[in-house]
This record gives sequence, C-alpha cells and structure tokens, in this order.
Amino acid sequence: MMSLIRINLNQTVSKTELQEKRGDLYRWISFYSITALFLILIIWQSIIISRANDIISDQKDVKRYIKKETAKIGDGGESQSNRKISIEDIEKLKDFHMQERIFWGPKLSALVSSVPEDMAITKMELVKQRFKMTVYARVDSLDKENTAYKKGKDFESKLKNSEFVDYFKTNSQGEPIFSAVKYEDETVESNQLHKIVYEGELKQNFKKRRRGKKRKK
Repeated sequence: MMSLIRINLNQTVSKTELQEKRGDLYRWISFYSITALFLILIIWQSIIISRANDIISDQKDVKRYIKKETAKIGDGGESQSNRKISIEDIEKLKDFHMQERIFWGPKLSALVSSVPEDMAITKMELVKQRFKMTVYARVDSLDKENTAYKKGKDFESKLKNSEFVDYFKTNSQGEPIFSAVKYEDETVESNQLHKIVYEGELKQNFKKRRRGKKRKK
C-alpha cells in the first residue's frame, strides 16, 4: 500500500502571509526612516537659514550703529552722520594728532588691513604719548568660544606683527606696550556687541632744537 504525503494547505498559506506581512513591515519601516531623515534635514536647514538671517540682521544693525558713532569723529565737531569708516577715510586723516611728528600713514594702512570684518574702530586718540583706541565687535552666536577676549587678543596680535606698532615703547622683553585693557558688552538696538578698549604708549621720536644764544656785537 502506497504511503501518502499529507500537505497542510492552511499552514502553507499562513507562512506565506506571514512573510508578506514581514516584508510590508520592513518596507514601512524603511519608508518612515527615510521620511524622518528628510524632516530632520529640512529642520536643520531651516535652523541654519534662520541663524544666517539673524547674523545678516545683526551686521546691518551694527553698521547703522557704527555710522552713528562715526558721526562723532571729526575735526571741529563737524557732522559726519552720512559717512562710514573705510580705507579712504582713514588714509585721509593726515593730520590725526600729529604730535611729535609721527608719520601715521603706514600705521593707519596696517590698522585697516588688520581689522576683521565683524569689527569696527569707532574712536582713536593720542594725548601725551598715550594712545587709546575703541573698537566694537559683533557677538558670535554660533561659536561660543569666540569670546570678546579672544577677538581682542587676536586683533592685538595682528597689530603687534604689523607696522602699526612702530614708534611704540617696548617693555623689558622687547614687546610693544600696546594691549587690550577693557572688555564690555553693550546692547545696541537689541543687538549684543563687544566693546574693546586698547591702550599703548608711544616713544619720543624727535628732540626739540635748542635755540643758540645770540652773539653780542
């Protein structure tokens, strides 16, 4: 008598359905994963664009503030509200405190080339060999380690390695007496700015001629 093979059709169909369900589940998981990844990318790009717009807005506000500050700089208190600090403006300051016949041309050129894009000079003065300069820098909201102290020291280092420090007195180690001495944070039109004050000391670069005594006739 021949042996018969029993086939459970219900069980075969159930296994096939189970495999199809697993396949559908994997496809849905892949679909949701890709969708979530795209959503994360869109959110990240939106955050970057928003921060970029904030930076652009901050730069515009800083320029407006600097424009107001530069209106206070000038000879005889003349109004300069429609002027901005530029290379041409600084090079035109030929008579800027020409005490003791110091040639300021190379100094100012070196100063202009060393100023970062997010920093602006608002005030410079020289009184009895004591030099003082005030600058404003934008607060870096993206890089928290780029503090006012770091910005100030980086700018100080650039100036010390340029012609700007010519005729400055030096200390016992031969370094120019010029450094950032004051750091403050100010809010201008809802924007955070770093205020950095530099001071230095210039040396006597010429001696006054003594008048000769008149000979008696």
